[in-house]
Amino acid sequence: PIAGLEVRVDAADGAPRRVGAGKLSVRPGLRRLHLSAPGREPVELDVEVRADQTLVVRPQLPVRTGSLIVSSDVSNALVEVDGKAVGFAPAVVAVPLGAHVVRVSAPGFRPVAQDVVITASGEQRIEAELLRRQEVSAVSRGAETVLEAPSSISIIDGRELRALGYPTIAEALRGTRGIYLSDDRSYTSIGIRGFSRLGDYGNKVLVLYDGLAANDNILGQSFPGFEGLTDLHDVERIEVVRGPSSSLYGTGAFFGVVNVVRHGEGQPTRAEATVSSGGGATRGRLLAYLGGGEGSALWMSGSFAGAAGNDYYFPEFASDPSGGHARGVDGFTAGTAQLRAIHGPFSAQAVYTQRRKTLPTGEYETIFGDPRHVWTDRRGMVELKAEPRVSDRVESLTRAHGNLYHFAANSPYEVADGGVAREDYLGAWIGVEQRFRIRPTDGLRLTVGGEVQRHLAARLRGEDDAGPYLPDDENPYWVVSGYAEGELRLGSAATLTAGARGDVNIWQFAEPLGETSRGSVNPRVAGVFRPYEAGVIKAIAGKAFRAPSVYELFYQGAIQRPSPDLAPEEVYSGELEYTHLFSSVLSTTVAVYANYLTDLVVGRGDGTEESPLYLVNSDAPVLALGVEGETRRNWKDGWMLAATLGVQRTAYVANTAALREVSNSPTVLGSIKGVAPVVGDALRLGSRLSFESGRYDRRESEDEAPQERSDPSAILDVTLSGDVFGGALGYVFGVYNLVDQRAGVPVSAEFTQVTIPHDGRTFAASITGKIE
Repeated sequence: PIAGLEVRVDAADGAPRRVGAGKLSVRPGLRRLHLSAPGREPVELDVEVRADQTLVVRPQLPVRTGSLIVSSDVSNALVEVDGKAVGFAPAVVAVPLGAHVVRVSAPGFRPVAQDVVITASGEQRIEAELLRRQEVSAVSRGAETVLEAPSSISIIDGRELRALGYPTIAEALRGTRGIYLSDDRSYTSIGIRGFSRLGDYGNKVLVLYDGLAANDNILGQSFPGFEGLTDLHDVERIEVVRGPSSSLYGTGAFFGVVNVVRHGEGQPTRAEATVSSGGGATRGRLLAYLGGGEGSALWMSGSFAGAAGNDYYFPEFASDPSGGHARGVDGFTAGTAQLRAIHGPFSAQAVYTQRRKTLPTGEYETIFGDPRHVWTDRRGMVELKAEPRVSDRVESLTRAHGNLYHFAANSPYEVADGGVAREDYLGAWIGVEQRFRIRPTDGLRLTVGGEVQRHLAARLRGEDDAGPYLPDDENPYWVVSGYAEGELRLGSAATLTAGARGDVNIWQFAEPLGETSRGSVNPRVAGVFRPYEAGVIKAIAGKAFRAPSVYELFYQGAIQRPSPDLAPEEVYSGELEYTHLFSSVLSTTVAVYANYLTDLVVGRGDGTEESPLYLVNSDAPVLALGVEGETRRNWKDGWMLAATLGVQRTAYVANTAALREVSNSPTVLGSIKGVAPVVGDALRLGSRLSFESGRYDRRESEDEAPQERSDPSAILDVTLSGDVFGGALGYVFGVYNLVDQRAGVPVSAEFTQVTIPHDGRTFAASITGKIE
């Protein structure tokens, strides 16, 4: 049926003989029907009518359309007309004449809806300006706005990632409030708010890929450098959650959580290819994305990275035959494969990363500059997840995951025949989790859940010329967890959150160690208050833990013995954060915090056969106090600007008679970064300046040589980027560390060196081609 159909017979003017579909009686003979309807092209139809017969006519009246041109500051934003998807911005759409509602949306942005009236006389234009919704999913493990989430949060937008061409997760984090990095040329580690234990492999920060933990099960390593993702073009945003998060995530979420959120649904089908350089590496990437409409998507990508590395001079090895020069022994190759599928409430993801790295530093007393000193890391993970809405008030999450971690090391030592020690670590584990989010009333939300992990293998194997020194045992263990959290909304003025999680680790070591277990309960409370419309205050207190790793508990050798009596490290934290909104895109935040750390894992012994190394929980707690400020202008009209400054003091507060300053803790952290359009989307100028004060080296004991502080540093990056040919080609050109800053960063006792310098000046270039 055609709404408003009018039928006239023989004459085109005058009153219609019929309105709407139905039966019409006319005189026999050749007749001309004049058919019209609102919003349709009129049609004339000749019919021959015979006496005493019924003629069925099914006319087709073409819809009268006008042109609607939709553009957006976010490329590939979904365009809907009257609730029906019609394309992706920028788009030219034929729309029926008349009044319509046009909606433009993109994942992570507030949708824009606008009423339009389409006429035949001209084109209608809509320029949709989408503001980032600033949602975060890593705080409560469900989507909520940054202002409402009960944590201190920063979001690194995908547009920033691409405008500044960040090569790794770690580089993207540099300049984020409270974050600093360490790189000993083996791995990169993340420090948060004045604490990053030397040699801990970043095991006090939990890194997630869309909620799936990337940390391994032997060392707890977080892999934020090229040993993790080798390219960030598949990333929509990075969520940084500062503060203890063990109440939902368990071990490892000690100082914070970094959640890497990649492509979701609602994007156009396309293929992409990227060739780039940056961070001292050459990279390539291929992507295939199949959009199945809102709620469905399938994408896969593969990327690789490789570098010859830097040449170094270390004066500590000046007497070595090399004269202290390490040349051509800092290279690596790495690769990442990713797959993600989404259909309604179901999703699946798989990630595999691998890096092979030559070490130039002579750590662990290996032969300095020997090209045989090679470490290889492999990490694989797969997850299946179902998130159905059981009812209007009950949501369920069921997930199962499987994981693989493999580390292989060749370490050359000074022995008569130039021997090589080989270590091989293998971790394999599976897990299941069930969670429910329940809303008994509009103002109350409850989250309850539990998880069981079976670590099938956490094997450490090692041998040298003298034979095996690490028993070839599987070392299986269990992790059993349960958690609950409640959120009470008191209108728009306040939201109160309280919850806790209990974890039990059960290790099943071979004799003579036998079975041992450790448990930890970690509560968290928070209040989010809105004293006035433009002001938000967050008060947060909580506790987190890090269970001792298999490496810490079990590693042994000629000069090190196992340490099975270790207890979990713990941190007690409190924070007060105030944000004032000057507008929807401009805000200022000030935060004060305190972190009290106990039972830190530290080494004892001299590292000889007579006095082997072993690990204990320190009886000297650490207190970190700090204040931070940030002013941010979120993305609008292609502009973004953020400035941060933090001052902190980290110190031992008990049993400190023989202790000096806490190592690797900068007192001042700050940054300024921004992106500005020069020629619309075709040319943007981006810049980032990150600066920090010096850090004390590892010599914390009064029995050691005098403790020194590294030089302060300031690293300036400048880029030019843009999208041309309707977004079919994107580019980035720039310089990282423009002034060639090479200040040293402290390293752990495994090194002869006390500090190792930053990377120097490097050039960045990236070209991405896209076909839709």
